[in-house]
Amino acid sequence: MKIASQLIGCLPFWRVFDSTVLMKFWVIGSRFFDVVENAIRRACETHKVEYRSSDALEIYNAIPTWQPHPCVVETLQGISAHIPLVILSNSMVDLIPHSVKHLKAPFHAVYTAEEAQAYKPRGQAFEYMFGQPGCGPDRMLHVSSSFRDDLMMAHDLGFMANAFIDRNHEYFCDGYKVNRLMNFRQLADLVGVDLPSHSVQMERGG
Repeated sequence: MKIASQLIGCLPFWRVFDSTVLMKFWVIGSRFFDVVENAIRRACETHKVEYRSSDALEIYNAIPTWQPHPCVVETLQGISAHIPLVILSNSMVDLIPHSVKHLKAPFHAVYTAEEAQAYKPRGQAFEYMFGQPGCGPDRMLHVSSSFRDDLMMAHDLGFMANAFIDRNHEYFCDGYKVNRLMNFRQLADLVGVDLPSHSVQMERGG
């Protein structure tokens, strides 16, 4: 690819294209790699940046190495001792174990788009989770950094509560009765769990 400034300009479009593909992209046997490749290619084309097929493969192969945002690990570890944690991810069955391992917290359940045969924000993905034991929306707090991919649908489906982690990559949307958190650690405060003071990291976007 070309210079860094061009790549930075691609990022918002990558996210938009990723979301539009997720809305329509699920046929039996489709791969998350196809979503990644489609979004990267279209973003590069929009910004007249050279695209190589190896770019998408390199990014996809790096996904298992991606680390959690600041404050996430210790916050989830603290909450998990009091509240069961559930992941509903647009990832694949073979990818999600790597992400879960990096989070270092016990999870009650982990569900993927591959199992649901649908990507969020499609309601089918959420409905798959609701069909599992102990996962009714009236008993769950849904947490996400995206209104577009998660919180709008979560609101419409009647989750008990919703929380928006403001990582400065998507605008806050009024009218959805969402708790806005500027740092992931604030999630513990929201659910009434005290975390050890020595683990405080007040970096924005955690």
